[in-house]
Amino acid sequence: MVWLIAAVIVLFLCFKFPKLGKGIATAFGLLVLLCVGYYINGNIEESASKTRINKNEIELLDLRLTPGYSKESYKLTGKIRNNSKTYTLTGLELKHTVTDLLQDGKAEIVGQSTSSLYEDVPPMQSREIDSSVYFSNIPALKGYLKWDYQIVEMKGK
Repeated sequence: MVWLIAAVIVLFLCFKFPKLGKGIATAFGLLVLLCVGYYINGNIEESASKTRINKNEIELLDLRLTPGYSKESYKLTGKIRNNSKTYTLTGLELKHTVTDLLQDGKAEIVGQSTSSLYEDVPPMQSREIDSSVYFSNIPALKGYLKWDYQIVEMKGK
């Protein structure tokens, strides 16, 4: 509501004092250009961050998925190693798959989930992982649980 009142007052002043109106229009135009430039730069940086580190430069060590505090929650622990010599790893997205391995050798995927890890891991260093992963509506297992993961996306700066 305050913005609407301010806009009405500014419009009134623009019509009442034409020179002031030109100045306000110029300032508004510059503000719009600044916002557009900031938005474009942010998109360029976002795209670049996804290509700085290759999948083969990331190691996930001793990953474990253990039951969490609820039926749908699991705790993900382990270690991330960034083998990039140049860039800091700032984000990692994992796709998790839960499979029910049956006695007869058949397998059925019973759950999939993605999780995002936001750990700053400098070049040639490691950090511990302690995160939660959520699977919804996993049916009762008929055999043995097998958990697998794959790296979907990395971000670096």
